[in-house]
Amino acid sequence: MAPSDSDYLDRLTSKYSKLVRFAGALEQPFLNWGYWCDDAGAADGRSRAVASESLVRRVARLADQRGAASLLDVGCGTGGSTVALARHLDVPSLIGVDLCGASIDFANDYLKATALQDRVRFLAANAVELPFEDASFDTVTAIECAFHFHPRTRFFEAANRLLRPGGQLIMTDWIQGRASRTLIGRIISGWALKYWDIPKANIVNLDGYETSLRHAGFCTVSVTPIADKIIPHYARYVATPKGFDELSIAMGRMKTRLYIGLVKLVHAAYRMGLVDYVIVEARKD
Repeated sequence: MAPSDSDYLDRLTSKYSKLVRFAGALEQPFLNWGYWCDDAGAADGRSRAVASESLVRRVARLADQRGAASLLDVGCGTGGSTVALARHLDVPSLIGVDLCGASIDFANDYLKATALQDRVRFLAANAVELPFEDASFDTVTAIECAFHFHPRTRFFEAANRLLRPGGQLIMTDWIQGRASRTLIGRIISGWALKYWDIPKANIVNLDGYETSLRHAGFCTVSVTPIADKIIPHYARYVATPKGFDELSIAMGRMKTRLYIGLVKLVHAAYRMGLVDYVIVEARKD
């Protein structure tokens, strides 16, 4: 591994180790931006916990459970997504993996408080070097995390290798929106990329994303923008007193103000067409 790769992974691990405290302060340890609308697409004032689980539920709805025996949740973080998937899916075996050891430790402690220990387990692993045999899983999921995988194309290849014939890769992810040549567009994009530690290789638009999945061996690919159900609602929520208080428990008031400012930048980038958020389904032959 090149030194730059090692430095990037160390920085990422350190960043998410600090978020374990935030996860512990939440009603449920979800770290995603949430899906804030009902099935008809209307915003319904739901809480952050409900919105975050709703995003996981949308991923679960895409999963083909006919004969499915195993699911791998990559980038599981503190375990909230994997446990929620276990509750929504009738799959006998689910494994959550994450690069951050502190997150995996938290996930294992969180699992002990559930009745799912016979179906779910967690372990530390790099998303582009997954330690499993070929054709080990029916479904691979990655909820709002693959933009960090270095590079994401190697994760696509790894997921395709691990899936059985007919298996599914189901994800939510950040992608590039319409390219902007304006100075303010470059400034906003630069700040967003720097804060979220997104490698340049992962900055692709919808067409590039679909192409990468096909090059990795997936035959049926669907990449659907859903940012309008996520970004403006999350930005509005974190700026409310309830959202501010929830964040400040873990981050402190000064860092929370900084974070809310950065969320506003992402919201501005979305309105300018610089970023987008998608739900992905890809199937292996």
